[in-house]
Amino acid sequence: MRRPAQFDASGAEELIEIEDKEQLTLNPTFWNNPQEAQVILKTIKSHKNWVNQFNAVAMLIDDLEVLF
Repeated sequence: MRRPAQFDASGAEELIEIEDKEQLTLNPTFWNNPQEAQVILKTIKSHKNWVNQFNAVAMLIDDLEVLF
């Protein structure tokens, strides 16, 4: 049986984005613009959520491959 093409996403782009945004939070002037700071923090949270969900799905796929 031929397997369908797989979506090849390692989440690396998301991890890089998280790291870049977290570096911004270390800047002493980060909170000088609270609205922009909140947008950055929400972006970090969103990317971390995506990575967590991606990892959960990847684990389920691995489990399925073992079972079948």
